[in-house]
Amino acid sequence: DRKRFVLQCDGLQIAALQSKKDMEDLRHLLHAKEDAIEKYKCEIQQLQDALGQRVEQIAKFEQQYDVTTQEMQSLQSTLDIHTQEKQAVTQERSILQQHLSNSKLHIQELQLKLSQSEHDTQEYQNATRDVKKELEAMTQ
Repeated sequence: DRKRFVLQCDGLQIAALQSKKDMEDLRHLLHAKEDAIEKYKCEIQQLQDALGQRVEQIAKFEQQYDVTTQEMQSLQSTLDIHTQEKQAVTQERSILQQHLSNSKLHIQELQLKLSQSEHDTQEYQNATRDVKKELEAMTQ
């Protein structure tokens, strides 16, 4: 019986030693997991920081986009105004060209009348000269 008791005690001692080793392994595993959790917390914090920076960049880009959109709308308004002004100038130019054409026609009409008047004056002068000659011939 005593031999059996010693064996049982040895068995318990072996079991106790094995449990102690298992506990030590579990402690190491727990520390490793705690270290991994800390590492993941750091990585998560870094990712959150990077995400925050990206959100800030996106906000800046959105603001720049809004400013650029407003500038483009302003430029489009300016372009529309210039286009309207150009159309007005084109219409005015067309009107002036029509006036110029009308003035040229009027000048041609006046030149024709002047030529006719010169011709009529020449005929009148010729007739007057002929009448003078006839009068002189009659008076002689």
